[in-house]
Amino acid sequence: IDEEKCTGCGICVKECPKGVLKLIPKGKLVYLACVSPDKGREVREVCKVGCFACNICVKACPYSALKMENNLPVMDLEKCVDCGICYQKCPTKSYVDKAKKRPYALIDATCNGCGECVKVCQFKAIEGKLGERHKVIIENCVGCGECFRVCPIKAITMVGALGYTKKEL
Repeated sequence: IDEEKCTGCGICVKECPKGVLKLIPKGKLVYLACVSPDKGREVREVCKVGCFACNICVKACPYSALKMENNLPVMDLEKCVDCGICYQKCPTKSYVDKAKKRPYALIDATCNGCGECVKVCQFKAIEGKLGERHKVIIENCVGCGECFRVCPIKAITMVGALGYTKKEL
């Protein structure tokens, strides 16, 4: 599908003989590339990549935005924040991630080393000793914002993320 020419009319979805197309909101950054419920060889006959229902993405999503239905992860668009964790964790790379650059966390000098951020980070992107200022390993950070949400003293800032500020929480 040429996204530049797509008007969102939905005709392609209705006409697709294999039923593997789905309309998604225009601004959506992370989504499943193919919605074929088939597994293995069958899905690869109609799609470049395909989900084989391993359930890894469903378990990894910190927002409970995915559930498995008919061998396919179904995304709740209201819960999904486009963090890209499903994309990162998917062994078959069945997701598309259109984010050109991901936001990342920075921990300032007010950090008291409580370790709450370390507990929620699935990517081992935060390190530090208990009671000491923690540090973000930028190359491991996917910008999901979980650390930002749990920091009790608001010592974490999300750099490059629209909508995240220290004053919000």
